[in-house]
Amino acid sequence: MKRLLAALLSLGCLLILLTPALAAGDAEKAVPYEIVVPLQYQKICEVNRQSFIERTGEAENWRYNLCTFDGRYLLKDELEIRFTPRNRSVVTVKRSGGWGVYSEEGVCLVPCRYNAVNVSGDQCLALSNGKYIRPGSWWGDRVIYDLNTRKITKEIGFGEEYCLWPSEKGTDLEGFHRNGTEEQVVGYGGQILLTVSDPCGVCFADSTSGILVVSWPSSFYYSPRGRLRFQSDNVLQPARNGQYVFESNRQEVGYRLRTSDGGVAIPYGVFDTIEGNDGFWANSDFCVDNYTMIVSKDGKYGVIHVPESPLQPSEWAEAEVAQALSAHLVDEDIQPWWRDSCTREEFCRMLMRTLEERTGKSAVELAVGLPAASFSDSDTAAVSEAAQLGIVKGTGKGRFMPRRFITREEAAVMLARAAAYLKIQGTGEPVEFTDAGQISDWAKDGVETVSAIVGGGSLPVMRGTQPGIFSPQGRYTVEQAAVTFYRLLGAA
Repeated sequence: MKRLLAALLSLGCLLILLTPALAAGDAEKAVPYEIVVPLQYQKICEVNRQSFIERTGEAENWRYNLCTFDGRYLLKDELEIRFTPRNRSVVTVKRSGGWGVYSEEGVCLVPCRYNAVNVSGDQCLALSNGKYIRPGSWWGDRVIYDLNTRKITKEIGFGEEYCLWPSEKGTDLEGFHRNGTEEQVVGYGGQILLTVSDPCGVCFADSTSGILVVSWPSSFYYSPRGRLRFQSDNVLQPARNGQYVFESNRQEVGYRLRTSDGGVAIPYGVFDTIEGNDGFWANSDFCVDNYTMIVSKDGKYGVIHVPESPLQPSEWAEAEVAQALSAHLVDEDIQPWWRDSCTREEFCRMLMRTLEERTGKSAVELAVGLPAASFSDSDTAAVSEAAQLGIVKGTGKGRFMPRRFITREEAAVMLARAAAYLKIQGTGEPVEFTDAGQISDWAKDGVETVSAIVGGGSLPVMRGTQPGIFSPQGRYTVEQAAVTFYRLLGAA
């Protein structure tokens, strides 16, 4: 949040982002939240599974308490209490004698006599006789505690506090590339998910919650796969669960909670503030379920729990997606991404599910006697099996690029090969597309084939993005893939 606020304060002029803007999507989608901690506390700083940290007193003399959701005090009047990100069942505690570690139930695990403590899993690195060298780091004599036995298991000697634990980095969003005035969000196998050409635009990306672009006076919220969900002229901060977004009004009206597609889950006026479960960074992950949030009203703080709010398929796709789910064509882990881009691996998984349902044979049975196929960058069975059947091919040099988003013309070619494998022939007239000249030569036959196959629902297996427009290099969404496979499954 500090970085976000600093960025907002430093941006002083109106700027236009070179990305198509979407409507704010203010349609009310109120959620039935539950108040799990009454709004009666001076300040709630962090929330964990069944407990929270309360702050009392004035700024020069703050004190901290560890409380249960039912109002019992486990620790009281401490100098500091913090939940630990690498072990959510313990807290670090500071007293006049130093730092120590307590369980979430208030049991002492490491005595409060150290300059610094750092927890990872069921181990705690404790440092004494230390020298503070920079924020978050000390040098001194180090020992390792086993939090289960509450005893020192190893004396390490003099060194830096944090050097023993590996850094934790998300794997989906790999970072940012800067090129002059451009800032590029890079992820999913090195793909550029988003390019911000505005020299004052600022990106914040997280592999779970999504991508936030701040370009004064607007904020743009993208999915972790680079799809623009909605924009706002207010301050946005995605929740860690990726299903909600916190919004604070620039005119000091207050806070509200929005769903990740822009709907209003909790409108202005219900609470004065709505924060993530650690109160500082909305996308932190202290709380196990990630749907527990800190709220305030009239200066008093409490805790609410909101239900899961996964993105649903677009209205046009709902009926056929439901049929695809009934036919077990879409694995559960793919379903949260209905409106987002489909990867090449996910497409292969739906493809092989469709072949199994259509033939009544397992993928292993279908591939019996065929030469094995493998790729250096994929060990997914569905990818290898689809390659064995001759339906998919690699991208060259033994690679498949499984996490790259599939294009519409690539999808058309694979669908056409699948139809040929199943001996399905077109019974309709091919659709004529006005952008046919943009279709790659290797994909023209595939596009023509799938547009002429009438599938389940009496519609072509694959149509355009608009009447007469195919958009061959455009990304193919998960819901589009699910719909086309359902239609292929029901084709004559």
